[in-house]
Amino acid sequence: MTSETVDRDQRPFGPVFWPVFPRPAKLPHPSEPNIARLARLVGDGNALTLIERYGGTTIYVPHEAKGEQAITSAIGIAAARALSSEFGGNDLKVPLGRSWRVQVYRTAGCSLSRIARYLTITESTVGKILQQYGDRLPRSNDEDTDHAA
Repeated sequence: MTSETVDRDQRPFGPVFWPVFPRPAKLPHPSEPNIARLARLVGDGNALTLIERYGGTTIYVPHEAKGEQAITSAIGIAAARALSSEFGGNDLKVPLGRSWRVQVYRTAGCSLSRIARYLTITESTVGKILQQYGDRLPRSNDEDTDHAA
């Protein structure tokens, strides 16, 4: 099997090695229109999964969702079918969703430093995003209890 035919999720640097963030019981709804549209279509959790796996890239959405496709394994058959009904046969530019992800990860209790490292942005940028959306800034002694992330 050549590298061109290997599915992204089967490569050694696939999701097994992605940092795992806790998901809050209720995700904050995305405010960016393109992400909100995606979330309405496949649900907030599946939209987050798509963004975490494919954010910043263009993915092909098949005409018909089937069980053996990478997108189906990522978000499930029902969500993949909803995505196919809207975008089937076309490329979909998956947004990075950094602002929404900052809110999601902070809601889940992640520290500013952990969020900054994962999203490759500064702690200052994380703080500005939180301020922009009305979130109170954490105390200066905001501890990073998960040094492994």
